[in-house]
Formats: sequence, structure tokens, C-alpha cells
Amino acid sequence: MRTALAIFVKTPGISPVKTRLAASIGKKNAEEFYKNSLVVTAEIARDLQKKTSNLEIFWAIAEEESLNNEIWQDFRKVYQGSGDLGDRLGNVYKELKNEFDFVCFMGADSPHVLVKNLESGINKLQQGPKDKFVVGNTEDGGFYFFGGSLKIKKELWKSIKYSTNTTSSELCEKLTEFGFVEFISKSFDIDELTDLKKYKDIDLKSEELLIGQKSLIKWASSFSE
Repeated sequence: MRTALAIFVKTPGISPVKTRLAASIGKKNAEEFYKNSLVVTAEIARDLQKKTSNLEIFWAIAEEESLNNEIWQDFRKVYQGSGDLGDRLGNVYKELKNEFDFVCFMGADSPHVLVKNLESGINKLQQGPKDKFVVGNTEDGGFYFFGGSLKIKKELWKSIKYSTNTTSSELCEKLTEFGFVEFISKSFDIDELTDLKKYKDIDLKSEELLIGQKSLIKWASSFSE
């Protein structure tokens, strides 16, 4: 059984990134945070791939013209397609589901997420039964991880209100019409300065963090002092 993990990303310099964070720490610093997050997310994905059988990693890229950009050389690439977030989630899910038994999503907005949590999500999905979805919620009502084994119509993805405190609950409620939903540990995205302040509570001595994660967290924490 084969699993795809698509990391949804934008290309720095082509699309605006971390605009809400930029309002607090400046555009240059926000873009630097995002670039560093991409590097660390790739490190997370590679470590996850070593620990998970039959896992293929994809960059899910927002801009079609960026598909051959040298920044995206680590993994296979898939174009998100046009439209709003619901359209793009539906596009990527459908394309990868045609090739893989399981399809998972994550972003590059949670470079602190523990590999063991993602591994748990994929293991839950792979262990069946087939009518299962796995979700990792964020503290603001969204989700940082999604995994599914069933085909999902684009209409379902488009029916969700994204970037609200009910995004994940809406999605999960609609998914229960087709199967059941399991959850992994909560985490958070870095969208604003208040999110960066949470880095102060992370133990940098933890062996569960990768080297790149520790470096990024230490650097990013300085903006909330």
C-alpha cells in the first residue's frame, strides 16, 4: 500500500508569504522565516520517509511557473491548480489518489511539528479500515495534517470555510458521512507574532526535535522578546 504526503507551499519571491507575520516582524524577516521553514519541513519529511514504509513526498506548489524552480528539487512536484483553497486541495487530492492508496497533506507553517506525530497519523491511516480519515488539528481551529484513503469530491473541499475557528470541525463533520475520523496530537501554525511567542515554551533540549527545528525555533524566538 502506497502513501503520498503533499506539502502545500508557495514560492518566495513569486507569491506573498507570511503576510500577517510580516505586519509584526517585517516583510524581510517573515520571508526569511518562511524560507527557513521550507528547509526544516524538508528535513522533517526526509526523516519521516525513513521511518515510514512506501511513503512518497511531494511539494504541492501554488504557482505553475515555479514547478521547475530549483528550490523545489528535494521531492516530486505537483501543481495545486487554480482557484481558492478548496479547489486546490481537491485538485491535489484527486491527482494523487489516482496513483496512491493513501493521500496526506501538510503545510510549511508548522516547522516545529514533531515527526512522531506525523508518523502516528500515517500509521493510523495505513492500519485501516479503508473508510478512515486522520486529522491533526491546530489550536486556532484549522488543521496541520490530513490523511484519507477514500476518494473525496471537490465539492466537499469547496464547501468548507477556511481560515476560521471552525474549519477543521466543519471538515470532520462532513467526512463522517463517508467514514470515521481519527485524530493525532494538536499543534499550531505560525501565522502571527502571538504564535511565535509559543516557541518560548518549547524545550530545545528535547530529543524529539530535529537539529534544524531547534535552530529555527531558537532564531525565531528572538522576534518575540
